[in-house]
Amino acid sequence: MRTPLLATVALFASTACDGSPGASPGAGDTEPFDTTGTTAAGEGPGTTENVDTSGVATTGPNATSSTTSLGSTDADGSTDTGTLDESSTGSESSSSSGGSTTGASEDCVPVPLAWSETTALPIALGQGDRAGMLDGRLYVAGGVASKPGSLASDLVYAADIGEDGELSTWEPQAALPLPGAAQQLVVAGGNLYGVGIPDASLAVFGFPTGQIVWRANIEDGDITAWVLDPALFPFPFVSGFSTFGTEDHLYVVGGSSLTGGAPSSSVTYAQVYDDGTLSPFIGGEQLPSPLVGAGAAVLDGEALLVAGVDPTEGATGTESYAASLQADGNPDTWAAATVLPQAQFSPSVVRAGDRVLALGGFYVDQVTQQITGVADQAFSTLDGVSWLEETALPAPRNAGSAVANDEFVFLVGGAAGQLPDTIDTASVLVSRHCDVTP
Repeated sequence: MRTPLLATVALFASTACDGSPGASPGAGDTEPFDTTGTTAAGEGPGTTENVDTSGVATTGPNATSSTTSLGSTDADGSTDTGTLDESSTGSESSSSSGGSTTGASEDCVPVPLAWSETTALPIALGQGDRAGMLDGRLYVAGGVASKPGSLASDLVYAADIGEDGELSTWEPQAALPLPGAAQQLVVAGGNLYGVGIPDASLAVFGFPTGQIVWRANIEDGDITAWVLDPALFPFPFVSGFSTFGTEDHLYVVGGSSLTGGAPSSSVTYAQVYDDGTLSPFIGGEQLPSPLVGAGAAVLDGEALLVAGVDPTEGATGTESYAASLQADGNPDTWAAATVLPQAQFSPSVVRAGDRVLALGGFYVDQVTQQITGVADQAFSTLDGVSWLEETALPAPRNAGSAVANDEFVFLVGGAAGQLPDTIDTASVLVSRHCDVTP
C-alpha cells in the first residue's frame, strides 16, 4: 500500500519503539459509536475547508528546483500502502498504506497500465485520506488538508466498482469517531480497520493512550458504525508507520513518534479472530534498521516494504526490505530488497494481481538528501527483485491511496501537481492492470 508523505510536517522527531512483545488491552468502549456523521464532543465539524476539488493539477511531471527537507511527512503523519479486494481468492489480504494483498487469479494476464479519471470524491479530503476495498466496494476515510486553517476530516465515503472499473456515485458512511481517527485503512481477515490516532486528543475523551484500532461495522456494504477494538499496539502516537493485512493477521511496521525520540524498527502484529476482533499485538522479527514512510504489500506470502527512509543513517528514500510470513504470523528474517530504479521516496504501493505497483511519491536528491519534486513515475515488480517502469501517471501525485481488485487499480485522492504548487485533489485515477478470462 501507499506511503505518501506530505513535505511540510517534520517527521523524524520520534519516540523509540522497541517492538517488545505484548500490548496493554485498552479500556476503550467496544460498543458502536454514533452513526449520524457527527464528531466526538468538543471536536470541530470534521470537514476540510479551502481545498481545491477540481481534480488533478496540470503542472509539469518532473522535478523542479524547489527543494524540501526529506524529514517530513503527511499532515497526519501516516503511511498508506493500498489495499486489494478481499473478495479475491487466496490467503493474502490487503493493507492500507499497509499494502493489501489477495491471491491473484490464475487467469489474470498482466497488461500495460492506461490511466483515466473515474468518479471524483465529493470533496478533496486532502493528504492523508485513506482507501480500502472490500467485497466490491471502495471506502475512503479521513484526510487532513494541507492549506492553513483546514481541519482533519472525519468524513467517510463508499462507492461501488463497476465491471468496467468505473465508480458509482460516492455515498456518505458513518463518520469516524474522531477527525483523522483512521490514519490508515487496512483490510485483514475480511474486515476493514482504521488504524491510529494522529494526536493526543483521544486522551481528552477518555480513550487509552497509545495507537488504537477501529473496526468498521458493515451492513449490506454500508459502514454503520466504527467499533473501538481493545487491542492496542504498543506505540505512543506513532506516525509514518506502514500497515498491511493477511487473511489471519494485521501488521504495523516501523514509523516515528510525534513526541520526540528515535524512529522505529519495530514490527508488531495481531491475530484476526473469526468475529473480527484482534488479539493483543505482539512484537515480531524487527527490521534491520528504522524505517519511516515505506509502502507495503504482500506478494506470494512475502511482505515487501518499499522506498522508506532510515533517518538515522541519512535518508535517501530507497530503503526496501522483504521477509517471508510464517504460519504463526511472525515475519522471517528481514533482508534488504531491490530499491526502485528512480531515487523515489514514499510511493503509493499496492498488490495488483501478480504484480506489486509503486506509484508516484517524491523524487529525492541522494547527495543533498532533499526532496526535489513530486513523482509521476510508476514501477512494477513480479518477484520483489526486478522493477520495471510502467505507464506514468497523468500528473505528479503524492499522498494518494492505491487499492486494487482482480482487474483494476485505483489511485485515490492525495495531492497533485509539482512542488511548490501541489493541491489537494478529489481526483480518482483508474487503470486496468490485467485481463481476466472466464
